[in-house]
Amino acid sequence: MKIEYPLPVKNITFRLKIIGGWVPNQPELILHCNGEGAYKGGGKISQSQIFTLFKHAIEIGFFEMESVYDGKGYKLDKKGMIQCHEQYIYDFPTYEVEIKIGNKKKKVTDRGWAPKRLKKFANMIERAYKPKK
Repeated sequence: MKIEYPLPVKNITFRLKIIGGWVPNQPELILHCNGEGAYKGGGKISQSQIFTLFKHAIEIGFFEMESVYDGKGYKLDKKGMIQCHEQYIYDFPTYEVEIKIGNKKKKVTDRGWAPKRLKKFANMIERAYKPKK
């Protein structure tokens, strides 16, 4: 996804969805550029927090990541044959992290095999928004 600057903060939306794992039916978290959040109702997030999340996305190479990390891999064996193997572990939750900028969006789905920096980024998004209790 090519990002064009200057970029108004109000054009950025973050979305985090966690599916399965040990805590089923977790709600989707959406952080809007206007300072509003949607997650079990109520609450706000500042534009400076949106900016911080955006900077971190750039730093970890979010926009260059693969779209899906699902354990499917390829290797070249000793006989010169390309082998495909799949390693699914269903105890891991699936993380969907999406950043929308205007009408463009980048979504990365992690089924347990993404770089650790993506999971840390997902945790940052979740911590950035604290719903009212």
